[in-house]
Amino acid sequence: LHSGLQEISRNIDTLSLAPARGAVRVDTPPRLGPALEPLVVMDATNNNGNKSIWGNGLQRLLQFAAWAFAREEGTIIVVGHSLWFRFFFQTFLPRNSDHAAKKRKMANAAVVMFTLDRAMYNGRMVYRIPPESITKIYRWFA
Repeated sequence: LHSGLQEISRNIDTLSLAPARGAVRVDTPPRLGPALEPLVVMDATNNNGNKSIWGNGLQRLLQFAAWAFAREEGTIIVVGHSLWFRFFFQTFLPRNSDHAAKKRKMANAAVVMFTLDRAMYNGRMVYRIPPESITKIYRWFA
């Protein structure tokens, strides 16, 4: 769980139900086995609870990108809302790119793979998604 992944909207369905450093228990139907303890299967270290009314989506996108590069793993799997991904692509794809990811939301349950690059530019860290790195795994942009 990472607060930088919270949806970029003020709609009621974009608010976090999980408290800071916590997770929401999800009951599993008995036929699927015992319920999982959320904090056993999820890392809530980067969950700061609900997004601040003083923050903005760009701050959270940059916070997540910086966190991703601080990780040891070479691959990070992110699950989230299609609107968050559209803003992520709009922010980090080149301005002159007309990729569908900048204009359309991902289809429900879509899976895409891409590369996120970073570099220092004029004394600040900048991030970029090479458009050719976006690869369809399952479904696409609706």
